[in-house]
Amino acid sequence: MTRRPYPSDVSDVTDEEWAFVAPYLSLLPQTAAQWRHEVRDVFNALRWSALAPVALLLGLGGLGGAAYVAIVARRLARWEVYTPVAEDWEFHAVLPLAAYTALVVAALLLPGSPTAALFVVGAALLLLVVVSIHNAWDLVTAVTLQRVAERDGGQDGSAG
Repeated sequence: MTRRPYPSDVSDVTDEEWAFVAPYLSLLPQTAAQWRHEVRDVFNALRWSALAPVALLLGLGGLGGAAYVAIVARRLARWEVYTPVAEDWEFHAVLPLAAYTALVVAALLLPGSPTAALFVVGAALLLLVVVSIHNAWDLVTAVTLQRVAERDGGQDGSAG
């Protein structure tokens, strides 16, 4: 019986991987009557089917993040105390939306090309970390300047 490769480059087990895994999987000899399919084919199918729930969760996480970005963008547009500048829109809406969209793309790529999907996930998470650090710095700066202004009683410190 010839083996048929599965649709993913990662789910078809290499000979080295199989030599490592096979002793742990086969409690019965492969010639026993209980086996209807080869153990290697069953293992390949299990590895490939394990990616489906991961892709679903990754896609849902990306869609949830995109929905949250929409909420943040709507609140940013309605802000009356401060008029957002281009940098605010970029770091609170555009870049996070790009990162969450990349997660949805990674979810679509995962079953067919897991290696590429992992690079997309890595890039999206790196982008979210950079955006988070930037937004945290902006918040700390704004709170500090606000407290200094309150302490000085709204004076700018000029002598005239």
